[in-house]
Amino acid sequence: MHIRRSKDHPEVVRVRFSHGTPEFAIVGVRLVSDQGYAQQGAAAVVFERSRKNWEQITDVQTRFSDDCRAGTPIEMRQLLCPNPWRKLRLKPTALPNPPYRVHLASSDLHRVDWSDATLPAQVCGASQPIRLSHKPTFVHSALWPWWATVQVSGAGKAVYGMLALGGSPQPVAAVGVMCSNAGGTADGQLRSSYVVFRAMGDSLRVVGILTPRQPLNPQTSHVPLLYGLRFNADRIIVKEAWYGPDDGTCCSSGRAVTTWRYVAGRLHANRTVVKREPRGE
Repeated sequence: MHIRRSKDHPEVVRVRFSHGTPEFAIVGVRLVSDQGYAQQGAAAVVFERSRKNWEQITDVQTRFSDDCRAGTPIEMRQLLCPNPWRKLRLKPTALPNPPYRVHLASSDLHRVDWSDATLPAQVCGASQPIRLSHKPTFVHSALWPWWATVQVSGAGKAVYGMLALGGSPQPVAAVGVMCSNAGGTADGQLRSSYVVFRAMGDSLRVVGILTPRQPLNPQTSHVPLLYGLRFNADRIIVKEAWYGPDDGTCCSSGRAVTTWRYVAGRLHANRTVVKREPRGE
């Protein structure tokens, strides 16, 4: 396990095992200081049994998403579905949900300097909205509490368009974001996402956060990445790069497209189509 805080050490709280082959285990853990103070809430990590030992296949994290679909091994779904915390009988570390209030000098989104923009805290699990200030920002993340800091970086240029938000189409912008463990390599990337914004009067508002839809698979070599999108009236078409067992961290071989729609005040992933299966799948 990766632990960067020398004053904290891991404490295993509970373990659950799957049935069948391959065999998986989910371990509920919490951080305890040298003084014996335990961090509120728990995190979890998934292991797979190999011939000689148990191998860690996920980061230590507090949220598992999109892991109950057919692409995830049924033995793993025994532990993660419908909710891994129900299986472990633990409460995860709470995710902060601070208010997002950003003033705009102009309602024209094209005039926003996105390299100096403020992102919603939820995109990387921070306790407060995240200011980029023309460079990567470092935060403590409730999504990946095992890392002392998580690096938040802008990814590519903003994409502009029109999107129906409960009525007629409105101007919107999507900004790419990468959360990483600050290790400086592709192996350290934790999650790729887009944040969709709109202008309301003199305020910048968050429409939603788009994340990859590749099911969790212990054989994949890297987290999936988002690498482009377009707005199409009442939907957002997002391109995804999926990794397979035979891919290096530099280069994914799989391609998928997910359609997102704005329904009842939120963005929902409506459908994912795999255009090209990753190598080794």
